[in-house]
Amino acid sequence: MLTIILASLSLVSREDVLLQRVRQHGGGSSLRAGVVNGVRGLVLTRDACVGDVLLEIPLTLTICDTGESTDMPLPGSAPEWTSGLPWNVQLALTVLERRSAGDDDDFLSSWPAEPPALPHRCDAEELALASDRSLELKAEEAFFWLDTVYWEAREAHDSVAPLEAADGAPVAADGANLFTGGFPSAEAFNGAMEFVWSRCLRLSAGVHGVRRLLVPYLDLANHDAVPSCLYAFSSGASCGPAIRLHAARALRAGDEATITYGEQSNAHFALYYGFVPSYNPFDSIDITIGDVLSVLPPDQLPAEPEDGWPQGPFVLRPNGPDGALLAALTRLLPPSPPLSQCAEAAAARAVVSLVTAIEQALWGGEGLDSAEAGIEADEQELAKRSNSNGSLSDRAALLVRVRLSRRRLLASVRRTMLEAAEGFDANPEGAAAALSKRIRSLEPPSIYPALDALPVEELTAWESQAWDWEAAAWHRAHQ
Repeated sequence: MLTIILASLSLVSREDVLLQRVRQHGGGSSLRAGVVNGVRGLVLTRDACVGDVLLEIPLTLTICDTGESTDMPLPGSAPEWTSGLPWNVQLALTVLERRSAGDDDDFLSSWPAEPPALPHRCDAEELALASDRSLELKAEEAFFWLDTVYWEAREAHDSVAPLEAADGAPVAADGANLFTGGFPSAEAFNGAMEFVWSRCLRLSAGVHGVRRLLVPYLDLANHDAVPSCLYAFSSGASCGPAIRLHAARALRAGDEATITYGEQSNAHFALYYGFVPSYNPFDSIDITIGDVLSVLPPDQLPAEPEDGWPQGPFVLRPNGPDGALLAALTRLLPPSPPLSQCAEAAAARAVVSLVTAIEQALWGGEGLDSAEAGIEADEQELAKRSNSNGSLSDRAALLVRVRLSRRRLLASVRRTMLEAAEGFDANPEGAAAALSKRIRSLEPPSIYPALDALPVEELTAWESQAWDWEAAAWHRAHQ
């Protein structure tokens, strides 16, 4: 326990030093590093209104890719010799270059000692734990892709004619520093790539175009499907070009500052971030009309429309199928008494049949009891690991969480569609209205509801406005 406490104090100290450096370079913060629900993150130190600036990081402290054109460089850009490489490779090489220089880098020293446990390092047996063939294929592709770009990076590095600086350190012909002690190992490169995947941000940087950046302190912010904050580029900060974090809704001191890592599936979060969100309305399973029809009895199969089957794409989301699938099935499927009294109920029950077929194909068994037993078994396996009694590695546990999220998604779809079918049968006359309401309720939520209500002119004006950190308000000259 003492070791854990000391490690925690050390981490906080590094973060405090980093924040002090941000302020020395003209930036500012109304946040502190803290622990929320057992997870490290950023916490507000004051109340905030919608749009307030909570964090301002000068671009000079960031690490960013070269962009599509090196004619518009940004402070902290990757070396020019990396410009022909993928953006994530550029960032990883810049991280390794800084580390090889041996400088006391407050930003990089604030990172954990080890990168997140990502699936591309798993073997085939571990990858199968996710019950997601698409994830398995992407993890395998990432493994071989990393090997390919590692050698491409070495070739790009070796093609730069080295010079010698006054202190004897290697310098490229364009004046950029090279690696002290030779090109990094494949293991070091892979670790840097894992950090980049899990910590970088993508945003539009004004005239500099779309860039990917590693941003000090902001990379402590946790993901939320409906985040409390929005990050954006600023050309009008007092410290010069900067990355800002704005309040996306009214917040109180002590609230967590969260951002979105993207509207991605749980498999994507596992592959590139090393975690599975506890709530993710954007998680989904891709399906086709053919998938649904393949599980129906022959006497329930509709005739193919003259213009062919609806092509989709269609998805199953945590609370049910998307509205386009339900609408398409309602048009295709006739009532099937005595089970379904109307087309809407038949469509809902067809989705239930598909869910049952997917569960059986992935895990065996059939029906609600089998599905619930699978969920309970996964929960118990993960609980044992959290109590230090389990045998799962970090990567294996991550993949079990992916599998558990898939089990829960399918179980939720089943419950929702059974309830919908029963509702349609009970009131056939109101079926159309009920279906319309159901479709609307299944759509993913707005990410920034409070910002959506603001005039576009107000949102776009933030980029060029200066923020007064002492007054915690927009600078008077711009009010």
